[in-house]
Amino acid sequence: MILHCDMDAFYASVEERDRPELVGHPVIVGGSPEAHGIDDRLVIPEREAKSISHETTFEKDIDDLEVLRAWLLDLTEQVGWRLRRHGLRGRTVHLKVRFADFSTITRSLTLPEPTNLTHELWQAADEMFCHRLPADHLPVRLVGMGVGGLNIQVAAGAPVRSRRPAEAGWAGRRDRPDSRAVWFLRFAPSSIAPAPERATT
Repeated sequence: MILHCDMDAFYASVEERDRPELVGHPVIVGGSPEAHGIDDRLVIPEREAKSISHETTFEKDIDDLEVLRAWLLDLTEQVGWRLRRHGLRGRTVHLKVRFADFSTITRSLTLPEPTNLTHELWQAADEMFCHRLPADHLPVRLVGMGVGGLNIQVAAGAPVRSRRPAEAGWAGRRDRPDSRAVWFLRFAPSSIAPAPERATT
């Protein structure tokens, strides 16, 4: 049995004659190669990425500020690592917070210069989280951060020296963040800063 695109029985019978193995099988004949998923043209993205972001949803709402800051620090490290890996810098830092009642707010802060350094991104994210959320807000269900206003820092394919901090840490865990990060935030809040990175050139 052959299903022909334009229902031309003649061409269908020719297919059966030339390819006897098609007899008794549903086959579509005719049409362009692209219609059959055959296309060797290069795939060109319509647009480049406009931002890079990470977020996490907690299994239980969290009301401990320092634990939330520890999670936000981890997200910031992941975003910074991705920026450096792809040779990008961003100028606008975004913060996303969803509360226990599922209300969601976003905040953004524009930096003087584009950056991909974690400690600079963290300063902006932490400032928004600590000072630009509603007072006495509900426990937090989700927290996320991202960087927009991206521009290319290094040529495509150039090596970018960076170390991914998350894989050996607590990224992906929803129940508890890394104890060392929480300890650092609890007992050294005035000096909180990730280890300095060197900007790639």
